[in-house]
Amino acid sequence: MIDTTGYRERGVLRMGSHQGPFFRDYRLRFPARHRAEFRFEDGRPFHDLDLRGGAWSVRHRCGDDLYRGRFTLERGSRLRVQWRVTGPTKDLSILSRLEAVYDRRKDCYRKYRLSCLP
Repeated sequence: MIDTTGYRERGVLRMGSHQGPFFRDYRLRFPARHRAEFRFEDGRPFHDLDLRGGAWSVRHRCGDDLYRGRFTLERGSRLRVQWRVTGPTKDLSILSRLEAVYDRRKDCYRKYRLSCLP
């Protein structure tokens, strides 16, 4: 079993008239087979994840901002991710879907495709 691994989100961020590259690195720790702990690159905790029941909700404070997340397993190898972010200067919703990409040569899932949903 993997104890820790890295995870990188990357893409293009579009906010208003701004458009530019984006990435965020995380560390994932797996204290149990069914559970993951997401941490920021510097080791600060972000949230945990346990999908045994098919869905999981999280809350994370970042200064005065509150991030509320909902992770839901969908059919196949898809994970629906919803974030609601509120605070003195933030009011946004982010909806995306992660889908595992199977590598036939390695006989395993090695990548995830991210789709941002309207």
